[in-house]
Amino acid sequence: MKRWKLWIFGVLALAGTIGAVLYAIAVAPGAKTNFEAAVLIFFAAAALTGFLGLVVSWLSYRLESGRVPRPDLGIVSDGKLVRRWELEIELLNPEPDVSAETEKERRRLEAVIEKYEHPARPAPTSLAAVVLGSAFTASEVSDEAIADYRKDVEEYLGRYEEYLRQGHLVETF
Repeated sequence: MKRWKLWIFGVLALAGTIGAVLYAIAVAPGAKTNFEAAVLIFFAAAALTGFLGLVVSWLSYRLESGRVPRPDLGIVSDGKLVRRWELEIELLNPEPDVSAETEKERRRLEAVIEKYEHPARPAPTSLAAVVLGSAFTASEVSDEAIADYRKDVEEYLGRYEEYLRQGHLVETF
């Protein structure tokens, strides 16, 4: 960056500021047209452009003249600068084997079904327990309800398997 660019932006900033202030004092209070307001905005924009250009030019000038250290990026590993860095990327299987998890869930649900097909009946200890127990055993689960539940379990396991596959893909990415 040349020194003359600093001067150009400095003059633009100074002229824009002086022009905006003088115009605002002299004309803006009695401005009756949009043109007069536009001229004021133009002077303000010139001043702002000049100041921003001045700041950027000054920083560029200092960087080029060596007064500001240049940024340097590097990779540091174990406290040492690394000149060559090799990475190994392990590719994961996009189609995971989720049959083990699905089978585990199937066994859990089969145990629930088994419990309703062959309910365990505790031995009654008193007449009240026998009467209350017979009231609860009257509402046993029917074979038709168990068959419907098995269908629901199969649908659920299909959705569960897809859920596991999608979860694996999310973890992979």
